[in-house]
Amino acid sequence: MIKRKLLNQLLKYIDLKEIIVIHGARQVGKTTLMKMLIEHLEEKKITLENIIYFDLENQKYLDLCNAGVDEFMKYIDFKTNVKNKRYIFIDEIQYLDNPSSFLKQIYDHYSNTCKLIVSGSSSFEIKRKFKDSMAGRFFEFELFGLDFEEFLEFKNIKYNLLQKGNSFTINEELKKWFKEFIIYGGYPRVALLPNEESKEKYIQNILGTYLRKDIREIGNVRDVNRFNKILKILSVHNGLLNINEIASTLGISRPTIKDSIALLENTYIIKTVRPFYTNIRSELSKMPKIYFEDNGLRNILRFGEFVNVIDGLMFENAIFSILRKKGNELKFWRTKSGQEIDFIIAKKDKIFGYEVKQTYSGKNLSAFKSFTEKYPKSNLKVLSLNINETTINNNPLFPWEI
Repeated sequence: MIKRKLLNQLLKYIDLKEIIVIHGARQVGKTTLMKMLIEHLEEKKITLENIIYFDLENQKYLDLCNAGVDEFMKYIDFKTNVKNKRYIFIDEIQYLDNPSSFLKQIYDHYSNTCKLIVSGSSSFEIKRKFKDSMAGRFFEFELFGLDFEEFLEFKNIKYNLLQKGNSFTINEELKKWFKEFIIYGGYPRVALLPNEESKEKYIQNILGTYLRKDIREIGNVRDVNRFNKILKILSVHNGLLNINEIASTLGISRPTIKDSIALLENTYIIKTVRPFYTNIRSELSKMPKIYFEDNGLRNILRFGEFVNVIDGLMFENAIFSILRKKGNELKFWRTKSGQEIDFIIAKKDKIFGYEVKQTYSGKNLSAFKSFTEKYPKSNLKVLSLNINETTINNNPLFPWEI
């Protein structure tokens, strides 16, 4: 198994009594990550007898957990050595009727002898079912698809992306791999599959499972065809999210559109990015932009298959994915006059801005000038795949140099 970056963060908490909760979309590697934690425990000489794993998509284990903590702990005591600490892994915790009460009782009564590590593919369902009574009892982590560095590692391709000033030859090689990353996205299994047909089939299966299980069971959506239309139109959407326009185009009510977007966001399919502003009078209203968490999934929804021609929408979504996986809170800047910077990251007293240009000639950007007049301490960069090396006025970066 190829290690994910999140693993090192989780290991810092494996010996603490608080519950570890891992959120993430289907098939991004939550189960594999749990297996990596189990391997780590084995290396620490924790016997497999005291490590137990439950997948709540298995009805037997779901029924056991829903039967209550007393029944569950009887099973744990039967299966493990009660004299030593037990490590309990529970996958797809959102399927439990009342995960908050279940986990709280185990933590309150057994945290000295049992360590819980749980995962879920719906932050919506977990947040809805996790009550305030869980406060202080768990640490949350989000697992996303592969970032570009992990993508290269899965391909067994060795580059030092932190090294500045790579040669023209290396950047051309990285450009080739980044284009593949843009087309196919960051699902770990997709990176390992041998050909385009198998990659396409895999993502189609993810979509089918998502619509059958998460949307019907978690989102309680009855009209899947209508939901699918909303998903499809969002995949071709470029720019500000105009719910009125989408509702008019599809003949679907605004509340239904808004509910569907909330469900898509909380099941890690899309992400809304809000505008950055300090003076609402001079900058545009609070209308957000929409990005997809995975570029490959968006491309299948948008085109029905993978296409080899990369356009600006695909490139911008890939940049979103990279910045998002770094743990940044992303916003965008846009004025009433139409000046725009694609991504803004505000950290304490520093502001970083990134304008995405698939091809960049080196021309100075008027939006940069306007933004720095308002925010003098900002650090703005152009991100591009194709850079004219003779006229680099704004010191543009390749995506892997962020």
